[in-house]
Amino acid sequence: MKRLVRNGTVITGTMRASAMAVEDGTVVALGDDALDRASGWDEVIDLQGGVAIPGFRDGHAHPLSGGMDAVMLSLGGLRSIEEIQSAVRGWAGEHPEQTWIEARGYDPSLLPQGVGDASVLDAAVLDRPVALHSSDHHMMWVNSAALRAAGITAATPEPELGTIVRHGDGSPVGTLLEWDAVALVGRHLPVLDLETRLAGLRAGMAALASHGIVWVQDASVDADTLSVYLAALAPGCSRVV
Repeated sequence: MKRLVRNGTVITGTMRASAMAVEDGTVVALGDDALDRASGWDEVIDLQGGVAIPGFRDGHAHPLSGGMDAVMLSLGGLRSIEEIQSAVRGWAGEHPEQTWIEARGYDPSLLPQGVGDASVLDAAVLDRPVALHSSDHHMMWVNSAALRAAGITAATPEPELGTIVRHGDGSPVGTLLEWDAVALVGRHLPVLDLETRLAGLRAGMAALASHGIVWVQDASVDADTLSVYLAALAPGCSRVV
């Protein structure tokens, strides 16, 4: 594949050029040297006076986790508690086969002091556990069924790295803060099938690429996450991006 980028400014990091020739993914010429190369381009990209810059790198990202927002119930963009309740209730009604209702991306600032009460989610879904991940993924809001499934009570000791938000009598309110507290419920969530997680990875990588990010380092990789990346690289699997 031969591409010519022209009619603008190409920033390389060490110089600026008016054009760039790329063959099979490798930059082979810049400026007049690029324009002077033989014709037969497969693609000519006209910058129309604009600027082409190298792709960005992100050393702390979560492509898989972030991408799952696109394939699960997403609460991003909802602007009230009532909207969250309606979304959760509707999803539960559409997916009676799901033993847990899991959603992502709620905005804690919509809740009093950022704390969600289990009873509020009980009003949406009472017959199954509900677990909502916050938009920053450092909090979880759950209903009473989820607290029961995880065995979280007033007698549950405080985790080392996290907080169980409690009522005055020590009983859990329904909000878990930080990793160890979130894990009390997280370990009970059903494991999503590989195809669903691959779809999430593809969505996450596509979102990064759409913003010019061409290299990332996943900042939180465990054995399960690694298995998804390895599956994405396996022969016969469609490319991530």
